[in-house]
Parts: sequence; structure tokens; C-alpha cells
Amino acid sequence: MKNQYFGDINDYRKYGLLRCITEASGLPVGVCWMLTEDDDSNDGQDRRYLGNPSKYRSRDPDLYDRLLPVKDSEVDRNVKNARLWDLLPGAEFFEKPLQHTRPEREQYFSDAFTVLARSPVIFLDPDIGIVPPSGRKGRLKSDKWVFGDEIEDLYAGGHSLVIYQHFPKFKVKEKFINDLGDELQARLGTAFVEPYRTAYVLFFIIGRPEHQEQLAQVADLVTQRWGGEIQPQHQFMSDTETWVPEPDPEPYVETVQSDSDRVVIEPEEAERPESPEANSDVPDPEERYESEPDPIEPEPVIPDADLDEAVSSRLKVLGGVVQKGFSAVEARFPFRIVRK
Repeated sequence: MKNQYFGDINDYRKYGLLRCITEASGLPVGVCWMLTEDDDSNDGQDRRYLGNPSKYRSRDPDLYDRLLPVKDSEVDRNVKNARLWDLLPGAEFFEKPLQHTRPEREQYFSDAFTVLARSPVIFLDPDIGIVPPSGRKGRLKSDKWVFGDEIEDLYAGGHSLVIYQHFPKFKVKEKFINDLGDELQARLGTAFVEPYRTAYVLFFIIGRPEHQEQLAQVADLVTQRWGGEIQPQHQFMSDTETWVPEPDPEPYVETVQSDSDRVVIEPEEAERPESPEANSDVPDPEERYESEPDPIEPEPVIPDADLDEAVSSRLKVLGGVVQKGFSAVEARFPFRIVRK
């Protein structure tokens, strides 16, 4: 998580899901931000939903109204506002920044375990998600991932988990979700791994045995309140069917100085969030209908005499170029060229 993401469209959905978890299960959430430094990218700038209450406010009116101050560009966008504005009632927060070096990282999670010890459910919010096999602790930018042993330690400590996961490019999303879900089940020895999908990102709810009955109530509330925006994966996944999420608007356009000076803010390629159009495996609803093919114009017919003359002229030009090339090379390296 970065402060620059606070209050964007994905943040709205994220808080919406976490509020559903607490409301449906009765289990309060502890938030481990895994906070990293802001960067120079334009990620997190899409807050247009706050100007479209007819579409978005009904999802969670109280949450929507609490986030309205973010619409003002002068408001400090900082994760501490989630606590100050009471976006997640009853939640505990660990707001310390995460560093990429191994000793600092180990101390970070030790402190987080202490602060969030009373939270039955802990939300992990890395910049990207669960580390791939090639990831190593201590490397530069390793702070963008959560590692398997950290997930295991939290789970073994008595906590159910919610983990943010960014969709990678160039992978079939259904397969990615199933493969990563199977990996989490095998690693933690639990059958309760519930993926919740949005147009841009994925959340895994991982339930401990003592919490599974309560967490099983979450799916119905999420579907009722956020259907089309957040969806439990098992409710739309089948062997022959792919869920098409409700598309978001076109890339965010920020007006600078005048209406003629516009900057199109595209999400950063490697991190969050990317537009649905950037993923070839997310169908565009407009592409589900076949369009009439463009008419094929006949190629012009060139008379044989004109064609012969054109070919002959081109060959003469080509021969002159080749001859000049040989002459230039012979002038520079006369002893290396043997012509027959």
C-alpha cells in the first residue's frame, strides 16, 4: 500500500469488502498496511467515483460519504485517514512503513504481530501481492510482496487472513486464481480459501477452522451489496463460463491549467491497478458482439507494359546502388575485396 492510493476506486472496493467481512462474520479486522513510499507514477489518481454518486454511493452510502473529502485534491491522502475517519469500525491498524532489507522486514512483522494480536482477521495489503517463486527477501522492491513464511506465521498464530493480490499480465485470470488458491490451501492445510475478484484486483480470504462458519456468511452480503463490482470467485466460475466484471470508465483524465491541457493518467504497468483493456483475457463487453467486416476494396490493375517498365527502372536503380557500394568499399579496403 502507498499513501497515494488512499481513496481511489480500488480503495473504495477494498474497504467495502473489509466492512462486509466484519458485518457478516462479526469478526473485527486488523489492518497491516505493508506501507511503502510513494513513487512518481500516477497510480491511485482515479477518484471519479466520488463524482458519480448515482452509480457508486448505493454500494455503501456510509463509506462513500466518509471518503468524499478525498475528492478535494488538497486533502492529505494518507492511510492514517482510514483510522481517523473510522472507515473500518472496530479495526486495529499497523501503520509503520515497511523496508526491503531482511532485518528491518523481520522486525516489522514482529511488531505487526504484537499490535494486531487481538484481531481474529488480519488484512495484508502489499503493493503487488503474494511473492512469486523468483522473489527473495532483502532484494530491492521485495517490500512490494508478502512472503509465504509470513503468511504461515500469521495463520499459525491464530489469525484468518485477507490478502490483496494484483492480477499479473499475460496470464489467464481464472487459472491464476485457481493455481494460487490451490497453493495457499496446500501451504496452510486449510480448505477455506475464498477468492473475491474485482475488475482490477483479487482478494483471498483464508479462514482458520474456528472462523470458517462466520466467514462463510460473507459471500452473500458481498454479492448483495457489491454484485458486479466485487464478486466471490466460486459464484461465477465454471468450466465453460467466465465472469465479465462491470467495466470501469475510460482512463482517468486530469485537467491541468486549462481544458486544452489534459494529462491521461494510465496505471503503472507493473503494479496496481491496470485497466481491463490491458488484459487480453478480460473480455470487453463491447467485443461480445460481432461487427460487420469492413468491405474489401479491389486491388488496382496495372497494365503489363507499365509493369515491365517499372520493374526495369527499379532494377537499374538497384544495380547502380550496388555498384557504388562496391566502389566505396574498394576505396577503403582495396586489399580485402576480390571481384570475379
